[in-house]
Amino acid sequence: MNSRLVWLAALAACTTDDAIDQVGINEIASAQSDADWVEVMNVTDKPMSLAGWTVEVDGEPMSFEDTALDAGAFAVLSDLALSDDGGELTLIDPDDRVVDVVMFPAMTPEEGYGRLPDAAPNWQRLPMVTPGSSNR
Repeated sequence: MNSRLVWLAALAACTTDDAIDQVGINEIASAQSDADWVEVMNVTDKPMSLAGWTVEVDGEPMSFEDTALDAGAFAVLSDLALSDDGGELTLIDPDDRVVDVVMFPAMTPEEGYGRLPDAAPNWQRLPMVTPGSSNR
C-alpha cells in the first residue's frame, strides 16, 4: 500500500491530542542556529530499535540510524529542515504505520515545542529547548 494512503488512513486515529503509547514525538525545535531537530521518546519498559523508523517533515522523509532506544529514553534526529513558520511532522514505524503526527507553530531560536509533562497529550511552547532530556 502507498505510504501516503497509509498516512491518510491513520491520520484520523492519530492526533496531537494523544499521549505517547510506545514511541512518539516528544519535542521539536526549529529556528535553531546550528540545526533543527526532533526528539522521540520510548515510554515502554523495554529497549526498542529505531532502525526503519522515519520522520516526515512536510512530506520529506528522514530516517533514524539503527539506534537502540532504552526504556524511558529520548533520541534526537537533527539536521532537519523545519520551517521557521511552523509545519507538520509525522513519525512512521518500520511497518509503514503512522504513529504520531504533530502540527507545530512558528518558534524563536530560544523556544521549543513539546509535550509537558513528557509523553503527555499536552503540547505547548517551551521556554528552553531540552534535546535528549526531559522537557521543562
